[in-house]
Amino acid sequence: LKTSLAPRSRLSDGQCVCAWATSTVEVMAACEPAEAPMQQAAPLGPLPQIRRLRVCLLGGTPDGCAFQPGIGKLDIASAFLRGLTADRPSEADPILDLGFDHGVFERAWWELLTLKEVLEDDHDPVIARWGIGPLSVWDVEGRLRYDRRNPGEATPPFDHDPTEDCASLCAGSASKLHFGHKRSPGVLRPFRESLVAAGHDISALESVQQDLCNIAKEKPRELVRKERPCQGILASFARYSPEVGDLQGCGTVFLHVFAPESRPLGCQRNVAMLYAAAPNSWTHRGQLPGTFLLALSAAGSNIARLVREYNRLAGDQPAPEAWERAMWWQTDLRAQVEYHFCDKSLRIERYFREKIVGQEDGWLDMEIVKSFHRLVFSGVSVQEELLDCLKDSKCVDTKVGEDGKAFVRRAGGKPLPDLGESRKRRFGGGEVPWGKRRSANSDDPTCWDFVRKGICPRGAGCRYVHAAPGEQPAAGAVEDGAAPSAEGVPDGARGDPAADAAATADMAGPGGA
Repeated sequence: LKTSLAPRSRLSDGQCVCAWATSTVEVMAACEPAEAPMQQAAPLGPLPQIRRLRVCLLGGTPDGCAFQPGIGKLDIASAFLRGLTADRPSEADPILDLGFDHGVFERAWWELLTLKEVLEDDHDPVIARWGIGPLSVWDVEGRLRYDRRNPGEATPPFDHDPTEDCASLCAGSASKLHFGHKRSPGVLRPFRESLVAAGHDISALESVQQDLCNIAKEKPRELVRKERPCQGILASFARYSPEVGDLQGCGTVFLHVFAPESRPLGCQRNVAMLYAAAPNSWTHRGQLPGTFLLALSAAGSNIARLVREYNRLAGDQPAPEAWERAMWWQTDLRAQVEYHFCDKSLRIERYFREKIVGQEDGWLDMEIVKSFHRLVFSGVSVQEELLDCLKDSKCVDTKVGEDGKAFVRRAGGKPLPDLGESRKRRFGGGEVPWGKRRSANSDDPTCWDFVRKGICPRGAGCRYVHAAPGEQPAAGAVEDGAAPSAEGVPDGARGDPAADAAATADMAGPGGA
């Protein structure tokens, strides 16, 4: 340092500082030990394309027993298939191999295909018409297959001898995004056992999913990835869809591509695994059927688009352009609006039914639709976006008034469904009346325990009226919480215990009470 620094009279301030810095770096480099050469990661290599996707039924808890109350498996399978087939299939889309679940997938697909044949019927079919995509194209090209088994059997998580590169869908846990434990019931247990047998670190894989979930939420509707995140995994991908809604753990779908030496069952055709979770009655309590079905449809669309984008990446094809992503978004948006105006939704949920009542020819202001809380997550900012996505809809009509306001109504001005009318059952025949939905009303002062049972267990502490609607409460009934039966008892005997006993004995006859 002493020899390298020149006197200040010979060097300027800037030259002195540069000379000192240069000499200091040289001395530090000479004193530090030589570093070992950095080990470079092994090249990723070509990624395998997914030619077949094994699909299981989403919508329940990991043990497979807690589906949403009031929604059958047929509705669940139908909503899921609407999402999976929402877009026109391309070369990058795999064949959907639907798992065995007592024929529910076959029945739901048949119902969706035959909807056009019953459009002229006075009654709507069991499955509503909302969110229908190019089903005929999927069917003609043979894009759907079914796993047929005997009753009591289940589709295994991975195929033992597939004929083409395939991936399996795992119906995961929305609350923790994990693979359960070694004694977990339902579908998580066989998936966990298959992964452990293939040498995968389950804890590391769960940690990767948590990290990817946070990354994907920052880039919605885009494919995010991590290369070689843990042992046995070539790459992990994730895609987040805001259209699923604010439901914990349901908006992100994961794709894990296995390394050749760590593929399940030792089969080189089992190249990947998908992990997705749907809302259920345990984690997401108090959800209406519409929220549940729309989330399932959006999850199906998210799964299909994740696999499509991955196959394009693995096949060195260009990524989806902005116009294609806009079409995907419009498809999801149209499905949501169509559901809210279908008979099934208007019979169960009151929001749009109450808004449509009293409107001229059923036209509803588009601003009311745009401000609905379920559409807020889709990012709709102006009503022109809704008009653009609904222009080809067969379930709703749209128009723009002279003042520039946009309106929407049910197709052809169809009237609201009658809650008391009967519907046709497609299987078994006969007429099945619609059940009237009981909903809580905070403005109702009636004590329904008193009306139904004749006695109120809360007694004088009850804050409701002890009388049927439209009747005046009796003084004794309000104080005591009980309503003596007046049928068959003389008017003069009411309120007198001795007279009541005598009247009862007279009605019983000579044989006694």
